[in-house]
This record gives sequence, structure tokens and C-alpha cells, in this order.
Amino acid sequence: MLVTISGIDGAGKSSLAKKLEHILVVNGIKVKLIEFPCSKVWTMIENLEKKGDKFPTYGLNSTSVGMALNLERLAFMQDVVLPNLDVYQVVILQRYMLDFAAIGRAQNAGIADLELVEDINRLLNVHKISLFVDTQQNEAYRRINKRGISVDIREQYDFHKHLYDSYQFLYNSNIFECYRLDGNLSLNEITQQALEIIKMGGVPL
Repeated sequence: MLVTISGIDGAGKSSLAKKLEHILVVNGIKVKLIEFPCSKVWTMIENLEKKGDKFPTYGLNSTSVGMALNLERLAFMQDVVLPNLDVYQVVILQRYMLDFAAIGRAQNAGIADLELVEDINRLLNVHKISLFVDTQQNEAYRRINKRGISVDIREQYDFHKHLYDSYQFLYNSNIFECYRLDGNLSLNEITQQALEIIKMGGVPL
């Protein structure tokens, strides 16, 4: 089974994923924890901007960049995530389609970008449980401040607030099927919520 954990930066995805991994292992479940890597696409674009004299001829725009990013994500799913489903009883994946759609929407991507994410979600026809850690924006940003804000645009306040609104819009639109977890509760309480959902999905606990 694939268990995906989505949520805004600072929501508590990593803490929940590690806690779930520990509990499942203690209960004799073979588990693999995976986090989507930082995008190679952005690195390549930056290198082209710095070194490629012909870079402008590519005519990159938000639609083409969004397609490149999402195809990279699809390749990662097919090459890394799906093979592990044949080896492990549970694969826990940090970030999934709700995250990619929310980030794209916050960056003013067009409808084609969202449709591509939806198509990829349908194409990856796997048995999964998608969890959305719904943490208030001010609480999530307080946690980011506590650990130290990086150069990542998702951790800049104005974008973070816009991103929060994107998550809420997409979740309430029911475009992606997700179970909502109350991210403002304690880690133990959130973990208990998640375990109940995972048990309902057929994992013997």
C-alpha cells in the first residue's frame, strides 16, 4: 500500500512520516519511507540561464516548466516509488499530487498544469491512502521560523500564505481524494488519526 502525506511547508509531514514508520515497523510491517527529491529541472534551468547562450530560444514559460516538473515527478514515481511497492507492505511518501497542484496554482500555473497532475494521478493507478495534514498557516509558519527559514520560495511568508490558500482551494474542490488530519493537534493525536485511516485501508495493526 502507498501512504502519501501532503501539506504546506511546516505542516508536520516529516514528523508524522517518521512516527508512522516507527509504529508500523514495531508492529511487524515492512515499511519504506520516501521523500520526493528537490527538482532537477530547476537546477538544469538555472544552469542554462547561466551558461547557455541559446537558452532564450527554448522559449520556456510556466506551462512548459510545469510540464517538465510533473513529468519528472511521474518518472520518479515509476522508477523509484512503484518498484518499492512490490518489496514493502507499506511505502510512505512525503508529498504527492495535492502538493504539486497547490505549488503550481500558487505560482499561477494555468489549467493545463492542473490537468496534467490529474492525469498523472489517474495514470498511477495504485492502492493508496492520501493524508492531508491541514495545519493553520500561522502555526505552520511559526514552525518554519523556529527551525530557520531557507532560501526556498515556499518558505517566504507571502508565498507561504498564498500556498496555504491554494491547498485549501484544492482540498475543498475534492479534485484529489484525501483524508484530512487536524495538523493543529499534537503529533501523537495526528498519528492516531492516521493509524485509524491506515487500518481501515487494510494494514493489519
